[in-house]
Amino acid sequence: MKHNLTVFFTVIMLALSPQLTYAENHIEEDEIQEFGLVTVIEDGAYPMFNLTIEFPERGFSEPFNLNIEDMPFDSQYLSQADGKYVSFFYTSTLDNSLFEIELAGSFLLGDGTIYQEWQRLEGVLQDANSATMTDLPDMVNIVDAAGISHNFAVFITPEMVQANGQMVTAYFAVFTNNNITKLEIVGN
Repeated sequence: MKHNLTVFFTVIMLALSPQLTYAENHIEEDEIQEFGLVTVIEDGAYPMFNLTIEFPERGFSEPFNLNIEDMPFDSQYLSQADGKYVSFFYTSTLDNSLFEIELAGSFLLGDGTIYQEWQRLEGVLQDANSATMTDLPDMVNIVDAAGISHNFAVFITPEMVQANGQMVTAYFAVFTNNNITKLEIVGN
């Protein structure tokens, strides 16, 4: 009987606890837990939302991505987070963003404008086998002289396909990509 009461009260407590109580006990290895104030919610290309979360105690804010299909709630719940504090978990990665490729003095992605803050990489363009035909980018690699492969998510152009397998100069930047994996409005 005592065991049955313990199970009963455990089930009741789990049912009454906030959504994140379960999540807090099931943290993935690469997840980071935070608490902050949502200042901006922007609807991106479905199913993505872009949030800006402020950390007033530390004096800064940070952009985050949220895939609504990965959440146990809908966009209506998310819209209620605007201007409120949230408890959330996220993963953070460093992603290369390719801006321009130069091949023998010709520019393949833009007008050839190169900004000083961009990094420069010389190597062989790989995996640009065919032009992108979807609304999602493909992955290409540029292998440098040391044999290190640098990955880029990019919409492959016909010009890139022609340059595949050749020595190119790439101009890129590295950005932090923060993806929310769990979120709960504090006080809801």
